[in-house]
Amino acid sequence: MLGGRADIQISETHRPHFVLYGMDDEFVIVQLDTKSHRRELQISSVIAGPLGASAKTGFNAKKQTNLLVTKRDDGGLDLNPVRDLAGGEYLIMTEEVPQKVYDFSIK
Repeated sequence: MLGGRADIQISETHRPHFVLYGMDDEFVIVQLDTKSHRRELQISSVIAGPLGASAKTGFNAKKQTNLLVTKRDDGGLDLNPVRDLAGGEYLIMTEEVPQKVYDFSIK
């Protein structure tokens, strides 16, 4: 993602609460790696060895946080991380296709 930081900056808590509308209820929060003027998300890796190479796909489990999702009476969804989030850059991603992505920062 271009830009060193998200437009949405959260500083008052490390376990933020989100409300989203018009979506399914399958979400994940993933912490991004920051590089000088961009943010990155690794979704696969290849490991070469003497017997060949092996590939892994998916997010690094250490960078991923599950969400507790509760349906609201007004049709929205409350999203709450199951653990505190360290300072850094994050994405909330839907698992539905096409994926919807929302970025934010924890100061």
